[in-house]
Amino acid sequence: MSEKREKVARFGIISKGIVYSIVGILTAMSAFNLGGGQSGSRDALSFLAEQSYGKVLLFIMGLGLLSYAFFRFYQVGNASEEDSKKSAIKKVGYAISGIIYLGLSVYSFTLLSGNSSGNSSDFLNFIHNETTKTMVLFLIALGLLAKGIYELYRAYSKKYKEDIGATLGTNAEGVFLKWARFGITSRALVFIIMGFLTGRGALKNDSSLGSKTDAFSFIKQEFGATVLGLIAIGLVGYGVFLFIKSKYAKVALK
Repeated sequence: MSEKREKVARFGIISKGIVYSIVGILTAMSAFNLGGGQSGSRDALSFLAEQSYGKVLLFIMGLGLLSYAFFRFYQVGNASEEDSKKSAIKKVGYAISGIIYLGLSVYSFTLLSGNSSGNSSDFLNFIHNETTKTMVLFLIALGLLAKGIYELYRAYSKKYKEDIGATLGTNAEGVFLKWARFGITSRALVFIIMGFLTGRGALKNDSSLGSKTDAFSFIKQEFGATVLGLIAIGLVGYGVFLFIKSKYAKVALK
């Protein structure tokens, strides 16, 4: 990856970290009755829009999320070919991630124009065949479940350590890696619950995706506010992991 592309990728990773940090902070505040609210990625961008210099922040975030989408699309064409099947799966994951963050970038710019329309709950309404719609939802549910399970594997096999190409120092590295594992685990659990909710919705002929906010509501209802708060704090930890990764990631930027 050239130096310019690498800078774009690092900017994108920082922007993703900011989104996760805001989502985690707002949701944790809500869980512990300190204000805030159960929030998804779009809510985090809306929160930025309400702050001083909100338009400036949104513009920067729009560019940053676009940079992350570019990074993922770049990886689609440059994934390792050492294992063709593994590479194909990675490319699909990179492409999906790129589409998601391209959508968030577009949403940032629509907020700038004062238009916040768009709802993921009816994103499959263009498919009129109910059987096809249900199959697509099941595929998305399986993808979310697979992503969550893979993230758990990455956390507990310590593969996430490969994302960092520099030594932080023994003490700092030990603390950081514990927070990173906590953050990746929290994110994985959210993905798994999103997959479960999406699959359950498909069985009920509900064409909505299980969003982060739906997952947070489910966690609070089934496991309590304390568990929700801990997972939300974990998402902040994941954001911090991305900040460190943006600085110390290997040039390959996996």
